[in-house]
Amino acid sequence: VTDTLYDYKLVLNDWKEYYERAGEDSYYGNRIEPTKKRALHTFKKLESKNKAIINHMAKEFEMRQTALASKHAFTGKTGKLDMNRLAKYQIVEDVFKRVTYLPDGKNHGVNIMLDWSGSICNEVQDLLEQTFILTMFCRKVNIPHRVYLFSDNITKKAPTDEDRGYWRNREGFLIELFSNEMSAKEYKEMMIYASTLWNNYFIDNIRYGGGRHFQKKLID
Repeated sequence: VTDTLYDYKLVLNDWKEYYERAGEDSYYGNRIEPTKKRALHTFKKLESKNKAIINHMAKEFEMRQTALASKHAFTGKTGKLDMNRLAKYQIVEDVFKRVTYLPDGKNHGVNIMLDWSGSICNEVQDLLEQTFILTMFCRKVNIPHRVYLFSDNITKKAPTDEDRGYWRNREGFLIELFSNEMSAKEYKEMMIYASTLWNNYFIDNIRYGGGRHFQKKLID
């Protein structure tokens, strides 16, 4: 798996290098800060828009988790004497304290695989928004999770001219967009970068006549 995994740290580094290179360009340099501000604005808007949904999902999950734990609860001995029972040792065989155990181990996780092919371009905004909702939910209730894109348009090594000219020479990678191993800072950075993509597709849809299907107020 590691041979085909492009982990989230590499993705974050690519974004940072992209912004640094763009900042050095005389044409794009003055657009970097406004682009970042719009991305942050979009991230906050999407977070606010879906907050009630995420909270509802978390509440439902915790209720089901509590119900499941109660269903699998069991009573066992503690190894400590129950002084009330000890006084009745002649008629009571079990003189040890008992306690109810609730299982607290986790046996679940979420792996999300996103289609990142060119044919999905008109659905990218919805795809990213649903991804944001799921990752926010998983982080809120502490569920292990991973989000992957699959693409043959990325590589860990410098491509040759032959690679560029012949698509069959490209490598296929799972690009890790989000992970529960991310720090809070890394998660926010990735959300802003992903929101940059959201904005880009939003603008493209307006440019090519599809903007009426989306909520324009989100980036007003």
